[in-house]
Amino acid sequence: MAAAGSGGWRQLGLNPNILVKDLFNGQGRWNRNLIKVSFSAEDADCILSIPLSLTNQSDMLRWHYDRLGTYNVRSGYRVALDIKESSSSSDSAGSIKWWKSLWKLPIPSKIRVFVWRCFNNWLPVKSNLIQRGMHIDSTCPVAGLLKPKQNWQVKDLLLQGYHVYQKSDFISFCVLLWMLWNNRNSILFGSRPKPDNQIVDWANDFIIEYQKSMCAGSQITKQRKEAQVTDTDMRWIPPRQGTFCVNVDA
Repeated sequence: MAAAGSGGWRQLGLNPNILVKDLFNGQGRWNRNLIKVSFSAEDADCILSIPLSLTNQSDMLRWHYDRLGTYNVRSGYRVALDIKESSSSSDSAGSIKWWKSLWKLPIPSKIRVFVWRCFNNWLPVKSNLIQRGMHIDSTCPVAGLLKPKQNWQVKDLLLQGYHVYQKSDFISFCVLLWMLWNNRNSILFGSRPKPDNQIVDWANDFIIEYQKSMCAGSQITKQRKEAQVTDTDMRWIPPRQGTFCVNVDA
C-alpha cells in the first residue's frame, strides 16, 4: 500500500490481515507509532481522533434505531418504511410540489386520503394482499381476469394526470378513481353498484354538489365574521368628560 505525501509517494507498512484490535497497545489505547507507520498522515489523524472507551469491556451488537439497543419487529418495520420512502422520488422538488398540490385540492378529505393511498400502493387489493403473504385467489373479483391486459401503475397515472390535465380535469380524475373504487367495493361486498355508464355523471354531480356546499359554507363564515365586526362596533363607549349617562327602565 502506498500513500502520497508532501515528499511524494511512500510505501506503507500495513499488513492486509491486521485487525482493529491490533492497533491498540497493552493499555487499551491507540498504538500511535504503529498507526503513524501504517497509514497516511491524514488517515492516521482521523483514527487517533476516535475516542476509546474508558472501561475495558467486550464489544456487543446494538440496534441503533431502538433506545434500548435491541432489535424488534416494530423498529425494523419503521426503518424499512423510511428506507422505502427515502428511495422514492418523494424528496425531489417535483414530488414535493405534487404533494402540496394534492393536499390543497378542493375535494373532500376522504378522497385526498384515497389518492394518497393509491399513490403509495396501499389499497387492500388482491395483488397487495398476496405480496403480504395471504394465500388467496388472484382472480379479479370484478373483471374476472387472472391477469390484467396491461399492468398500469396508479402512481404513474396520477403523476401523468397531474402534469397533463388542467386542475378541474385532474379533480374530476381523482373523484372518478374514488367512485370506481366505491363501485368495486359495492360489487365485492354485495351492495348495489352504479351502472358503468353512469359513473362519470355521478362523479361530475358529486363535484358540483361539493363545490356548492363549500360556497355556502364560505358565505356563512363571511356572514359570521361580519356579525362579529358589527357587535364590536356597538360596544359601550364611556361619555365625554363632564357629561353623565343615565340608563332608565322604560
